[in-house]
Amino acid sequence: MVLMGCAPSGEGDDTSEPVDYTWQESNDSGNEFPQNPEEVDEAWEGRLTITGESQLCDWDEDADWPWTGDNDHFAITVPADGYLEAILDWDTSTDYYLMIYFDVPEGTTAAYDHLVDNTAETGPETYLFEDESDEGDEIVFGIACDGGEEGEYTLEILWED
Repeated sequence: MVLMGCAPSGEGDDTSEPVDYTWQESNDSGNEFPQNPEEVDEAWEGRLTITGESQLCDWDEDADWPWTGDNDHFAITVPADGYLEAILDWDTSTDYYLMIYFDVPEGTTAAYDHLVDNTAETGPETYLFEDESDEGDEIVFGIACDGGEEGEYTLEILWED
């Protein structure tokens, strides 16, 4: 979706508003690894909201290997040079991890660049990017559920210059 507008008569500067977009997870079984994320391929600027659902949140680190919890991965393209903030939110009593990949590892490893481990039973958890992102950069966000209730979550990605 692209929104376009004209400047009011007599004004020469750009008055267009940022484009917000909401993406609904479309294939829970096809985005389990950072090497094969669900591509969020819509134009956005300002706010991107990804909604998804966690399943199989019953991983036991002492008994389960390999990983048996739910993993969802989404690839986004940075809309323009600027700063990003990621906010993972949920209402259920669930143990979520937010994984951020700037360079996706080869194979099936989950060697993330940043990890946000929730400290509360419900969200939100926030990650503020320290460095400016460049237009066109691809970033993969992973949401892992390893304990608690199954349920819905939102990942909100905010951009500003």
